Amino acid sequence: MSSVSSGSESEREREEEVYSSSSEDEGDVQNKRIKLAKEYLSGLDGEDVETTLESNLLEKSNKMNKFISANLNIKTVRSIKHKSPLTHAIISFTSTTPILVFSAKDNNLYTQPLNSKDRHRLPTRHPLCLATSPDFNWLAVGTSINTIDIYNTQTSPFSLITTIPGFKDSITSLSFRKSTPTALFAASLDRSIKIYSFPPSPPDPPSYVETLFGHQDSIYSVDVLRSDLALSVGCRDKSARYWKVVDESQLVFRGGGRSKIRDMIDGALDFDAQGMDVDGEPIRRGKQAGFVEGSLDVCAMIDEQHFLTGGDSGFISLWNIGKKKAIYTSYLAHGVHHHHSETEGVIKQPRGITALAAFPYSDLFASGSSDGYIRLWRIDANLKAFSKLAEIDAKGFVNSIQLVQEEQEKDQLVLVAATAQEPRMGRWEKLPSSAAKNAIVVAHLTHQKNSTQSSL
Repeated sequence: MSSVSSGSESEREREEEVYSSSSEDEGDVQNKRIKLAKEYLSGLDGEDVETTLESNLLEKSNKMNKFISANLNIKTVRSIKHKSPLTHAIISFTSTTPILVFSAKDNNLYTQPLNSKDRHRLPTRHPLCLATSPDFNWLAVGTSINTIDIYNTQTSPFSLITTIPGFKDSITSLSFRKSTPTALFAASLDRSIKIYSFPPSPPDPPSYVETLFGHQDSIYSVDVLRSDLALSVGCRDKSARYWKVVDESQLVFRGGGRSKIRDMIDGALDFDAQGMDVDGEPIRRGKQAGFVEGSLDVCAMIDEQHFLTGGDSGFISLWNIGKKKAIYTSYLAHGVHHHHSETEGVIKQPRGITALAAFPYSDLFASGSSDGYIRLWRIDANLKAFSKLAEIDAKGFVNSIQLVQEEQEKDQLVLVAATAQEPRMGRWEKLPSSAAKNAIVVAHLTHQKNSTQSSL
């Protein structure tokens, strides 16, 4: 009996020790959480606690939460010339200095510090499109020889890590996911989008994830934000596709001319198709134009539920993923080109949208064409319309636009654009040197502190 009682007592003691140790661990965890919360709150001003907490909540909601266009000012604009037409230009904020990276039709890739004239040529040949990771550790370069070159931007000069093959045609657009660890979405003329997963930092190479199929024509533009959701446009198939990578599904949004039959098929019968043709007859209401959209060439995501598209008709359309048709369209956003024909007289042609970029989760985006200006636009807080905000001089075809926040100054944005006498994907049109310049346009934009508006 004594042995049994002693054994039971020892078991009780062990249970009490385990219970006490577990309760102590829980107490330590709670104390650490309280300590971290106090440290976080102590770093905020008393008046800004509520505002900061609300802005952080909106930041994680993946909805538009940065309202900066109302207080936006164009601080400086400068132009950096180049001999040959440029196809793409971006800025990368390294640990030492901002560096411009740009590709040209002389089949070379260049880097140049923002405040210097020293240029360095990287080993990539036939570059066509560029992208940097959100932490600026990686540079991806798509080429017209069906490969992607990956660079480490933390070295000087940038060091080539690997070359990714596997495409059947030229790479036309690249976009990194705005999260860490990041992923690269690469669009090609072979009508596919390939996804690559990246390690946290160089020099480890990326790894292949999967390929997305669906477009019936070449893909000119792809965009992605924080989530595994991507947006792409398929040129002459006149569709924008919203890819849900995790769910392995896609939503299809049709641009171009409309008819009763198409609307019945799409389940969105609406005779008030904004500015589009209904059974071949243009709707004339107000100042709507009757040009038919033949190609969707560029796209940009505003947030996880709203996006923009632009094409050869000169229309810029605002879309919601819950609706079959565009909820708002700006007709002939960059005007009309008057072509003088010997037989037909003056022919009006819309200036196609050649570049489109949105500052993520904000009410600001920029568009480019061949009218000599980059236009800044303001999106309404209810995400149902947008209006022109300002213009920046940019002579020639605007072949790319990048909107990024400065690394040091959080209240400043940098707009980088590539302008050229020729369009990015060909030489079917060339503007005279008096009307177009091969140059990089760099504009510094300032805005006051974000005014908090809830969109939850």
